[in-house]
Amino acid sequence: MRDAERWSEHTRRLPPLQVGDQVRIQNQIGPHPTKWDKTGTVVEVRQFDQYVLRVDGSGRVTLRNRKFLRRFTPFGPPRPFNDVPPPVRKNNLQLRQIPPLITAPTQPSDETPPTPTPIQPAQNILPTEPETLPAAPTPPTPTHSVPLRRSTRDRKQPAWLKDYET
Repeated sequence: MRDAERWSEHTRRLPPLQVGDQVRIQNQIGPHPTKWDKTGTVVEVRQFDQYVLRVDGSGRVTLRNRKFLRRFTPFGPPRPFNDVPPPVRKNNLQLRQIPPLITAPTQPSDETPPTPTPIQPAQNILPTEPETLPAAPTPPTPTHSVPLRRSTRDRKQPAWLKDYET
C-alpha cells in the first residue's frame, strides 16, 4: 500500500473522452517518437482508458491509451471522412449535354412557310488542268560507310584453341 501511494503521489486522472471528440495523437514510433503531430477522431471508447481512433488524412484506425491523447478544438468545422472514393474521370474530360438534333416548334405560327428557291446548276466545278503535287524530298545519302558485322568465324582465334577445333 505504501508503494502504491508513493507511485500515485504526483499523478492525476485525465478526463474521459467521448465518441466524436477531436484529439491530438502522440507519435510513438519513427524519428520523432514524442511529437503530437497527428490528429484524429474518437470512434470507440473501451475499458481501461483505451480509445479507438480514426486518424485524419489517412483514415487508418488505431488503438491508443488516454495518456497519448489530448482533446483539442479544431479551427474550422470537422471534415467528414468518406469511405467511398470520389468517381474518377477518365482523361479529365467533362461531361456536357448534347443539344437535340430536331426541335419542335413551341407554338404554331400563322405565317405561310417560305417557298424554296430553285437550285442553280453549277458552272465550272471541275478544274480544267489537273494539279501537280510537289515532288517528295529524297532521303539524304550517308556520307560514311557502316562496317558490316563480322561473323564469329571471321574472328581471330588463339593458337591453343585451334587444337580443339573439330
